[in-house]
Amino acid sequence: MKTKTIVIITALCAIGAAIYGITKAKTAQAKRLFEKVIFSFHMYRDMGAKIEQSKIWLLLDFALTNPTAEDFYINTNGSIQLKVMRVYLKGTPIGYASLPGFYQLDLRAGRTAIIEKVYIEISMLSLAGELWDMVGEYKKNWKKYTDILNKLSFEIDIDAFGQIYTLKQSFS
Repeated sequence: MKTKTIVIITALCAIGAAIYGITKAKTAQAKRLFEKVIFSFHMYRDMGAKIEQSKIWLLLDFALTNPTAEDFYINTNGSIQLKVMRVYLKGTPIGYASLPGFYQLDLRAGRTAIIEKVYIEISMLSLAGELWDMVGEYKKNWKKYTDILNKLSFEIDIDAFGQIYTLKQSFS
């Protein structure tokens, strides 16, 4: 009986050590990858307004692109989570986004993973204030009004194995 118990305990320890080694390797790979991954706008889906809450909402898709030669695939089971997305206009925070459930990440070398249906809420008051400042600044130079897109930027926080990575994207 003792020999059988020792064999079972040894096997369980070996399996545990193997799982720990795989997790450490994936963590190191994720750290290297998220330092180089490119975050970008992908597609517009829909928009609307919540008048009673003074908010405008957008439904957009974003992309994560792996520019490296290293494949990365993981079924996260919560190990990698998209935390929050923030929206800025000229460096001033004007909104935030809730991010969809995200349980699998397939970023093979040179490929792009799409984060679909990101629901972003933007404060009408913040946006109106920034637009009012632009009207005062540019007055009759209508071409400058298209510059508002160049002043938009996004940040997304990704929690990968207990470490937060912030990816940034601007249109300028």
